[in-house]
Amino acid sequence: MRRFLKNKLSVIGMVVIIAFILIAIFADQLAPYDYAAQDLPSMYLSPCAEHPLGTDNLGRDMLSRIIYGTRISLLIGFSSVGISLLIGTLLGCLAGFYGGKADTIIMRFMDVMLAVPSVLLAIVIAAVLGTGVFNLILAIGIASIPSYARIVRASILSIRDQEYIEAVSYTHLRAHETGRNLVCRLLLEKKNSYTHLRAHETRHDLVCRLLLEKQNK
Repeated sequence: MRRFLKNKLSVIGMVVIIAFILIAIFADQLAPYDYAAQDLPSMYLSPCAEHPLGTDNLGRDMLSRIIYGTRISLLIGFSSVGISLLIGTLLGCLAGFYGGKADTIIMRFMDVMLAVPSVLLAIVIAAVLGTGVFNLILAIGIASIPSYARIVRASILSIRDQEYIEAVSYTHLRAHETGRNLVCRLLLEKKNSYTHLRAHETRHDLVCRLLLEKQNK
């Protein structure tokens, strides 16, 4: 939290997002007119006291339409990001953790999607699915999947070879087994060998040493 507050750009971004959310929630109270109300004699008015942002070709107040438009904009934004984040994270985890053919198939498919500009890809998907807010959310969400998949895959690959991951893989850590229970089980399995805790050796170092000795056998 402290690091977040020290970053001025993050704080400004959070304030802007909160402001948009509040505008969307209280649109009925903030909008001076009904967003769909038509006033044909007042078409194409320039900004004035009654209409701060003017009117459109049907005499509708532009400020009111923008205020109400934040609801649709936030709905599309959050929903599409949620879809792409969920699917992209799942595909990235599968590709990074299992590797091999799964990694090749998933990432080559992501490369094909990345070869097409995301905006153009979203337009094509929306054209195939048809018009509507829900189809637009799906189109934007699907077009953004490759970016999240590549980021998650890179993160998985960076931690897959860490010592604690290898320790769990080598010893098949049992369900609900704590680190202390793991150490005790390894010591019991090697009770006839030298397993005394060395000076300045932590529990983590002991586990790694026992695993290496076990693997070398």
